[in-house]
Amino acid sequence: MASWATPEDGGRAATIPVWVAIVCRATRGPNVARLVSAFGQRGVPAHPIRPTALQAVLDDPARRPAALLTRLASGAPDVEMRALADLADHGVPWINGVPSVALAQDKWASLERLREAGLPVPGTALITREDEARPTLPAAGRYVVKPTRGSAGRGVIVGLELEQALHRARAYAEITGSALLQVMTGDGLDRRLFLVGDTLVAAMERRPAAGSGRGSVLYGAEATTWSPTTAQLDLARRAQAALGLDVAGIDLVEDEDGRDVVLEANSCPGLSAIEALTGVDIAGNMADFVLRKLPPR
Repeated sequence: MASWATPEDGGRAATIPVWVAIVCRATRGPNVARLVSAFGQRGVPAHPIRPTALQAVLDDPARRPAALLTRLASGAPDVEMRALADLADHGVPWINGVPSVALAQDKWASLERLREAGLPVPGTALITREDEARPTLPAAGRYVVKPTRGSAGRGVIVGLELEQALHRARAYAEITGSALLQVMTGDGLDRRLFLVGDTLVAAMERRPAAGSGRGSVLYGAEATTWSPTTAQLDLARRAQAALGLDVAGIDLVEDEDGRDVVLEANSCPGLSAIEALTGVDIAGNMADFVLRKLPPR
């Protein structure tokens, strides 16, 4: 096992094993297992750590990891995000830092940041429990209602007329406090670019199953390999940079004018479907990226 030699009080030397913490909720999921295997193949152990357990690990020099890799799906409870918020000052490299992950998980806040950065995004309104004002959106066309936090298409309703969509969004907001009302672009086809650092490691197109409208493979979408244009890759990189993410799945869709727009940026993109489709060792790419961030031994 690799190790660091570090000075201790009294001039003695302490040997601390080198390992990487994968900060996640589902410690036994297939995506985490892929990452643990990829790090192990490179001679560095990786262990999943829940957010609420990380403080104790970082406070103990004998247990402190050499790097932290955040793998929190959108919708992580506030208590877990708060547990991570004050842990940035331990001198440990953090891949996908907490502020960037928190921003990406808030779909409305991330769209606003992308818009402020001059990037094209779909027409979207935030519907809240407290605000009963009618959003300024075209009466024609179809709409999508989605939670402000969530992943894999859960809770998303597609293909609604404006009045139906507004009614559903207000119902969501009564329960959760807020919801997004978004113009539906195209026929639901989206394009995922998987970026590790500024390198595109894989890309795919996802076409929804008939009647679904959702681009998630979990809901029967058909995925195919795809190669982005230079302009599409540049757009994805700009979105990644605007949100400050080291690792990101950037989803692009076409608007009614055929222009690429950023649907969302995922700070915890899934590995299984895109690795199986493309044959790319994405977990290995992520492990290599993390290990390059480690301080000199």
